[in-house]
Amino acid sequence: MVLQQLINNVNYYKLFVVLNMWNVRRFKHFSGFLQTLSCVVALGLFIIFPGCTIEDFSPRFNRDSSKKAPKKTETAAVSSGCSTAGTPFGGGDGSTATPFLICTETHLLNVNTSTEYTGKDFQLAANITITAASVQPLFYQTVFNGTFNGADYTITNLNYRKPYDQSGSLWVAFIAQTSSTAVVKNLILENPVYYAGNTVGAVVGANFGTIDRVSVLNGNISGANNIGGIAGMNYGTVSNVFFEGTVSGSQGIGGIVGTNQTTVNLATITKAYSSGIVVGNMLVGGITSQHYGLSISESVSTSTVVLSQIQSSGTSVQYGAG
Repeated sequence: MVLQQLINNVNYYKLFVVLNMWNVRRFKHFSGFLQTLSCVVALGLFIIFPGCTIEDFSPRFNRDSSKKAPKKTETAAVSSGCSTAGTPFGGGDGSTATPFLICTETHLLNVNTSTEYTGKDFQLAANITITAASVQPLFYQTVFNGTFNGADYTITNLNYRKPYDQSGSLWVAFIAQTSSTAVVKNLILENPVYYAGNTVGAVVGANFGTIDRVSVLNGNISGANNIGGIAGMNYGTVSNVFFEGTVSGSQGIGGIVGTNQTTVNLATITKAYSSGIVVGNMLVGGITSQHYGLSISESVSTSTVVLSQIQSSGTSVQYGAG
């Protein structure tokens, strides 16, 4: 009787794990699933850690949505106060209180027209579909140290391809490089394609700041070294992020971050989820390829990790963290 009850309990918790995984795939909301995994260990049976409750397993338990990666909305309405005819932006003065508003593709491209914008704050005010054949990484001529708030809007079809060159030094992503004071948050990127040499990601090439509540859907990120679904290299904070798609390269390839580096910022990855395919020759991981930072926590990858070639030297091929 006791054994049967134990089996029933185990199957009960397994069911909640499966339901949470279904929620991840369907709604791109994964915080509940991550919380579930933090309270179980997969050792043939799911064993409950002390302190975990039924709420930790229930897909009905509504956690704070502000702590989840955003999901795409079908509404394309322009936020009030943003003028589509405005130039160079749809409103605002770039301050924290009244950030520059971006509600058209032209507004977005205007970010790169002056290096004076590097310390300004920006906010999306509409879903934007890119029609340009190629869009340079934002702030590619400098280092961004302001705030880019996506306000849960979506930018679709970002595309930038730099000739494949392992010696290339240009950081490639939606934003090339961020400083320790920069924040990129509440953003959704759909169908981004980035192809370059080193330090390539969908959101930030080299992140020294904070990336929080960002989702990448159907991403295709590729290059040589330090290639990640969210960031090529992370020296700062990456939290509440979701990546779905393909990440590929030579070495230092991760589903979330190519390489989680060490620095005075003490790099962290928290509540990250990746799904899709991660391909590389060596140092490949579902979350990150190499971890030298402070911590990786509450993060899960269901990505297929593929080693695209076996080293002929006889040395062992390494899998990265995650």
